[in-house]
Amino acid sequence: MRCKAKSSRTGKRCRRPAIKGGEVCPSHGGRAPQVQRAAALRELEARYTALRARGISVAEAFIEELERTAALVSLLESELATRLERGEITSEEALKLWDLFLAERRHLRGVVELGIRAGMEQKLANLVDRLSTYLEVGIRMLWHELGYGPDADRAVETAKRVFAELGAEEDALVGTMLSWWPTY
Repeated sequence: MRCKAKSSRTGKRCRRPAIKGGEVCPSHGGRAPQVQRAAALRELEARYTALRARGISVAEAFIEELERTAALVSLLESELATRLERGEITSEEALKLWDLFLAERRHLRGVVELGIRAGMEQKLANLVDRLSTYLEVGIRMLWHELGYGPDADRAVETAKRVFAELGAEEDALVGTMLSWWPTY
């Protein structure tokens, strides 16, 4: 895509390419952090839209990217080793191949870290869900044992007050748990 900026001198549109995902070239604001963030967001949205159009889930795309990057890293590593061993590569070519290998390894590490974070967030969400269910069931059983029934509104209000006193009223987990609270 071409830069959308116009020359103040000639009034003609800039002929330079816009930054990836952006609308302007680096000379016309493409280096600004907010422009780069917006461009990255547009790029991400375009990728997501393309995935959905192909019927691919984000998880499948992640696995594809992980496999592609791992294969490329392996290929670069073996190519560099083979060509060095046979003496079929100049030092300049070897450095370029090495730089490419390191860049792809960094990318692979980033993809793996992203996957780990996503997996941990999902596990944490599942754990919070299970714990809140156990807590709710435990409190219901306790109230049943203590003889509370239709008069549980007073107990719910007491629980809300106790949570608020503990400073947990802003906590999303407590808010979620209280919204699930049974009303008799």
